[in-house]
Amino acid sequence: MKGLEAAGVSRPVMVLVILALAVAAGLILAAVVRRSLRRRDRQRKINEAGRKGEEELAGRLLRQGGYRKVLQNVYIPTSRSTTEADVIMLHHSGIYVFENKAYSGWIFASAESQYWMQTRPNGTRNSFYNPIRQNEGHIASLMKFLGVKDRGMFHSVIVFSDKAEFKDVDCGGHSAVNGHDVWVIHLNELNWALKKAGRRTKYSLTRGEIREINGKLTPRTKVSEKVKREHLRNVKKKR
Repeated sequence: MKGLEAAGVSRPVMVLVILALAVAAGLILAAVVRRSLRRRDRQRKINEAGRKGEEELAGRLLRQGGYRKVLQNVYIPTSRSTTEADVIMLHHSGIYVFENKAYSGWIFASAESQYWMQTRPNGTRNSFYNPIRQNEGHIASLMKFLGVKDRGMFHSVIVFSDKAEFKDVDCGGHSAVNGHDVWVIHLNELNWALKKAGRRTKYSLTRGEIREINGKLTPRTKVSEKVKREHLRNVKKKR
């Protein structure tokens, strides 16, 4: 203030300048807060849609015929922390690992690309990590945890909401990625994919083996809040 007075600026003008700067700072802060709240609200809606999608997927799997075990939100140990498989189904035809994507809008994807793109009806875009690669990470950690050496025992299934529309996707339906069967489907295609995958399998798990694997994995669905918080921190770091 004294410096401005020395420069010949009157006190009323100085007060107006200070008020203007305070208002500008307040507007900037309000904009930052609004953006943060919108981001938090958007993430909350995504999480809610994801939970609903997982519940619906698990429910449909439980209604399938035959002996099976279905587990949700399985926190599998890794060398650094944990990785979370959305849904796992143990069946006589193998171990099915599901990655649920409750996205709407257009989906642009390639099996080889690191990121896929979602375009919403309002024109906004959202990139997300290739779920085929993501699920392969789950399967690799699961194999190590269970002591299984043959990748062929596992089925990788990526399930999108029926509200999603595949555009320029080279890996929809059934495809082979790095020599392994991968299914990228809508939820309404689940029965078709399970039947196809079951016919292609070379393995057969007995009820005893299913119960044994289920016994190892069930505790990983009941991890402590500390483990969950650490998992979320690692996910945020990757993002």
